[in-house]
Amino acid sequence: MKKYIYTLIGLSIIGTVLSAAMWLLIYYPNALLGSEIYNPYIAIASSAWSRILSVINIPLPVLSMFMYTYIIFILLVADYAKNRYPVFSASLIIPFSGIVLLINLVSFIVISVTAAVSLLYALSLVLNIALFAICVKFYFNLSIKNERSLVRVIKNIFENPGNNSDRRAAIAYSTLFVFLLASTLVCADYIVKLKNPVRSVSEKDMNTFMSNFYSSEIESAELPESTIRFGNDEAKITVIVFTDFLCGACYNFYQTEKYIISRFGEKVKFVSYHYPLDTNCNSNIDETVYVNSCLASKTIQTAADMGILDKFIIHYFKSHREISHDYSLDKALMVFDQTGLGKEQRKAFEEALNSTEADSKISAHLKAAAEMKIDGTPTIFINGRKISGVPPKEMLEALIAKELEGK
Repeated sequence: MKKYIYTLIGLSIIGTVLSAAMWLLIYYPNALLGSEIYNPYIAIASSAWSRILSVINIPLPVLSMFMYTYIIFILLVADYAKNRYPVFSASLIIPFSGIVLLINLVSFIVISVTAAVSLLYALSLVLNIALFAICVKFYFNLSIKNERSLVRVIKNIFENPGNNSDRRAAIAYSTLFVFLLASTLVCADYIVKLKNPVRSVSEKDMNTFMSNFYSSEIESAELPESTIRFGNDEAKITVIVFTDFLCGACYNFYQTEKYIISRFGEKVKFVSYHYPLDTNCNSNIDETVYVNSCLASKTIQTAADMGILDKFIIHYFKSHREISHDYSLDKALMVFDQTGLGKEQRKAFEEALNSTEADSKISAHLKAAAEMKIDGTPTIFINGRKISGVPPKEMLEALIAKELEGK
């Protein structure tokens, strides 16, 4: 009997951990995967499918955590109390494990349809199948020995306990545990929501943004090739961004880029052009705003030319707050070291930074910026129409969705 109890407790603990991870990944994807440029869980969280993954605004993974934890509680009581309690416990955890299996099956299907098969969800589903199978085997082993049917045992659990004090105590403690556990999980979900607020854009602001965008003139200009791009090269929508890689607003827009790419997948791409607010390389401005942003542009361009842009820029923006006020060659190399690339590539990267190879590309971008009268960062173009600054991601999301409707 103990081997079943301890195996089920172990599986339930693992299931609780997996459910907690899935809860954060789906509803607060940046909490665990804030670095990656493409995060499939953002696509899930922002899609209509996400409604299926919650009940009365409580995420399904939170319900799974509740079920797993209650299974652990029931089994611990059974192991301590012995006598008839193992049979009661085995009969109770069959429906609980069945509900968890159903929840995870629904979640796995939604994940697979919306994004791609997730190893985490696949592992959770396999664990649930094993948990349910062991629960059934555990019950049948006990029921054969005690000659009790599942229906009869469950019915007996909820019959009037009469003067049976240990039974009354077990029901009272179970009720208290359920209340405290449910309260804890709901409060935990609420606290995480407070720490990861969803910005609400009013209908008036959204309409104003859309009206201003579509009333602006379409600008046409010959732009040089840029290798600083994210997303699918064959995407229907191209977002052009003139950026300073030390600029705080540009850092915020990078977060929006990640969201939009994850939200729309292969339908959108971002192409970045250099506009460092540094007089060392940019003669279009009167004074330097971000010291050494010319060097920052050069490091990003070098990473792009070496074909390591995705790896480099993840760690670059991850360290942005640390490096943005005092950028240097040493800090550029520090960021490179975080990528885990080898010594040979580090040497090639350092040699490229000490050369003028990237400078001509930055100059070409600045020339195009002057022709387009760029005067700040980030400056965004979508289908030729200009947006200055960083609009809320909800606005940009709605705009791109509208543009895609016309494609």
